[in-house]
Order: sequence, then C-alpha cells, then structure tokens
Amino acid sequence: GIFIELDGGIDGLVHLSDISWDESDESIRKLVKGDLVEALILSIDAERERISLGIKQLTSDSFGAFVENNKKGARVTGTVIEFDDERIKMLLSEDVTGYLLQNDYTNSNSDLTIEEGLELEVVVANINKKDREIILSLRALEKQEERSALKDNAEKNKEIEEANKSNIGDLIKAEIEDSKIEDE
Repeated sequence: GIFIELDGGIDGLVHLSDISWDESDESIRKLVKGDLVEALILSIDAERERISLGIKQLTSDSFGAFVENNKKGARVTGTVIEFDDERIKMLLSEDVTGYLLQNDYTNSNSDLTIEEGLELEVVVANINKKDREIILSLRALEKQEERSALKDNAEKNKEIEEANKSNIGDLIKAEIEDSKIEDE
C-alpha cells in the first residue's frame, strides 16, 4: 500500500485494494511522493496506532453499478474496442468492459465482420466480481430469441385453437338454432 501523512504528523495506510476500483498498477503509478491526495478514513485502531484510509471510496464504482443493473442473462449492447484470436473486448458503458469469446461469435448466426466500433447486442453470460470481468455471449442471445419466438408461436397457436373452438361452437349453436326455427 501507500502511506499518507495526515495532519499532526500521523501516517495513514491506503491498502492497494483501496486505491482504485480497477486495482490496476496504473492507478498506483499515478501517485507520486509529495502529491496531495484526498482519502476517506476507513478505520482507526488506537491500540495498534493504525489508521486505514481509502481513496477509491470517494469515487463511484462503474463496474459495481453496471453489474447491479445488468445481472446474468441481461441483454446489453456493447461496442467492439479491440479483438484478437481469442477474445473480443467490448465497451459496455463508461469505464466498463466485457469480453466475448471469438468461438462464441464464430459459432453464432452473425455474418458481420468484427471490427473496432461495431455495435453488438449480446447477453451477460457470466460475471466474475472477484476479477471484475464480464463474460458476454452472442449465442446465448440467439438462444433466448429462439425460445422467445417458440413461446410466442405456441401462444399464437393456442389463441388460434381457442378462437377456432369458439367459432366451431358458435357454428354448431347457430345451426341448432336455425334448425329449431325451421322446425317451428
């Protein structure tokens, strides 16, 4: 971690995990000895004369907010920001990325060429909160759409069947009424 000198010559410690939400080395390297930083007191241990501080707690957690609003199975739209032979990295919202495996994309029905800037609708297939990664799937979206189409089709067939039953019933009822009128 890093030590921060507080008023009165007291030092506080910012643990590495409390510097930045993304916990990247880049966040730590940005801090230079002598910098004035703002931190939040997380705990005070008077017996051991320790003060724990946090810097990340003063900013919002984009990743945490995104996964709170987009659970596993949610449909999201992402923009391709980079790709290689294994993964397609996508920007999902400000400061939040996820990735789609290349073989998931290859096995999908999409005929679009992967390129930076391409927007795709995908499904959140898995969320790894510990490593702060979001795994996406195009195949899962296609399967969701197939299930939805099958369900819609089954409901329409049921409606048609019900409508036909009532029509046949109405026809029989009308036929009986017609024959009663003729008999009179």
